[in-house]
Amino acid sequence: MRVVSETADILVPLSEAMETLEKLGNEIQRTVSPHSPRGQHILEAWRNRDKAPSPEEIILLNTGIPLERLRTLAANDDWIGYFGSASLENPSPLQIAARMTRFALFEQDQRQVLERVARMRLSALDSAFVRLRAQAEQEVAGFDGVRAYEQGYRLAQWLRRKLTITDSTLVDPKRYLEQWGVTVTNTQICDSVDAIARWDEERAGILLNQGGLRAQFPWGRRSTLAHELAHLLVDTRHALPAVEVLGRRTDAFWEKRANAFAAEFLLPASQVKLLLPDIIRPETIQPILHDISEHFEVGHILAARQIQNLLIREEDGRLDRETRTYLEQVGDRHGGPQANHWLQV
Repeated sequence: MRVVSETADILVPLSEAMETLEKLGNEIQRTVSPHSPRGQHILEAWRNRDKAPSPEEIILLNTGIPLERLRTLAANDDWIGYFGSASLENPSPLQIAARMTRFALFEQDQRQVLERVARMRLSALDSAFVRLRAQAEQEVAGFDGVRAYEQGYRLAQWLRRKLTITDSTLVDPKRYLEQWGVTVTNTQICDSVDAIARWDEERAGILLNQGGLRAQFPWGRRSTLAHELAHLLVDTRHALPAVEVLGRRTDAFWEKRANAFAAEFLLPASQVKLLLPDIIRPETIQPILHDISEHFEVGHILAARQIQNLLIREEDGRLDRETRTYLEQVGDRHGGPQANHWLQV
């Protein structure tokens, strides 16, 4: 059983986890009233917990979506066949995508995303990337107890070293992904989704939404692809077994890590440090933000968060309250806000 918190990502024996959860369930059972219809339903479900679920129940569990909405999403198709094999151990990509987007999208938009997932074209991963992924997973295994954003920074720095990319060099995540065999295809779907990635052990593909809130802009597409690169490197075996829908509402450990990876991979903190003025004030930061964004082709907010976090991490006394407020309120001049608060320490 994988247990993830803000500062930990550990594995515990399944039997131990189940024993603990069963004890918790028994304690909850004692507080449930058997005199209400809802209480009776809860108690009956708990008593029958060891009974093998039906295919319909498995899909309901895997997606977390009520039956009526599942039928609506399947439209004219048989909903069980539409959502794929009923397995608790190996949910289908459509089931995973449905669960990821269940609170973030309206039914029509969710159906559109699921259709794209079902039709995605995957290509074979290059053997060099397969080896690189194994090395990245080994590298991350040594980050035990390190916070998510710090893991993202370290992973990005490690990858730049592996690829012999200097910190001052502009990187193109799309070029690397395609070089490693990942299909990157443009699409047009609801604006709340920036990308959809899908993979199995040997193949992968990414749909980049040209209508996404961030991915409609060049800087947004770069940060989106860098984010997906982080997942393909270290999250395909446990955290995200088959699909990632970027744009859903989540603060999961691995999402924070992937976001921090994207920021550091595209804009190394070492370069931010070199460009910082001696006197840090809103009026001195503004031209630096512009220069950084233009040179590294990133959004102004990503650059602002990198500046802010560098100063906080290094406990730099030059960051006063007024300047910190300015950095937090930077609006991106290339087309709207970026959701980059994940970078804040």
